[in-house]
Amino acid sequence: MNYVNRPSMKKKKSKISPERLYAFLEEKGIEFSASLKKNATEWEKIVYKKLINLNISFIFQHPVIVKNGKSYSLFILDFLIPECNLVVEIDSIKHHTSKEDVKKDNKKTRLLNKAGYHVIRLQNNQITHFSESEFNILIKDTIKLLTKVN
Repeated sequence: MNYVNRPSMKKKKSKISPERLYAFLEEKGIEFSASLKKNATEWEKIVYKKLINLNISFIFQHPVIVKNGKSYSLFILDFLIPECNLVVEIDSIKHHTSKEDVKKDNKKTRLLNKAGYHVIRLQNNQITHFSESEFNILIKDTIKLLTKVN
């Protein structure tokens, strides 16, 4: 058999349409956020209760897809206050202090900011040490500022 004249056997990379990629990320985001809700950390549970006590509308473990150049990035937001696109991220000292993790967090924050979200990052020890009133002031004042701007 003569292999010289055969077409190339290499597979071409198929491009996924932006619509299909978005749909895929949306499906995976919903699945992943559901698993995160079931396994919420101690600090996420604390913030959850504090936000409920503030009597504001929020979404816990919300998947968001943002444009990232020609593609999309999926992020699961710890807490989203949709009224003013405020995101509250809970960063454990264990998982958010290495140079690589800080770099990822900064990229996430930049992309979310570019997409119109405002991000507050709180570390576990801050959540533990915030009094109820300090937390309330932080969140309520940030919401007031953002709703005045928008």
